[in-house]
Amino acid sequence: MTTVTFFKRENGSIEGFRASGHAGFAAYGKDIVCAAISSLTQSTANGITDIVKADADVKCDADTGYLELMLKENRDIQKEHDAQILLKTLELALTELSQDKQYTGTIRIIIRERR
Repeated sequence: MTTVTFFKRENGSIEGFRASGHAGFAAYGKDIVCAAISSLTQSTANGITDIVKADADVKCDADTGYLELMLKENRDIQKEHDAQILLKTLELALTELSQDKQYTGTIRIIIRERR
């Protein structure tokens, strides 16, 4: 099962996310759920760092299926806004995937509030 944890601030904005583990829907290399999760999380991370150019710490280990992105204190309001759009889109897409009965038990979403 893949676990994706979203770290939220008190105001509801997303500070970052951590994804780890393999979905286990199919054999390694043929798992469409794992591929979808990887594609969504990697695209979000790349969009935030390479397109939005928001300051973020990114850690990745493709062998274990680990990807973590944490926004740094962004003083640029536009970059923060754009990063939030990408992070909220990721949260929506992964939540919908986790609720699809076809993929039960392959992804778990956790929300953690940071103070």
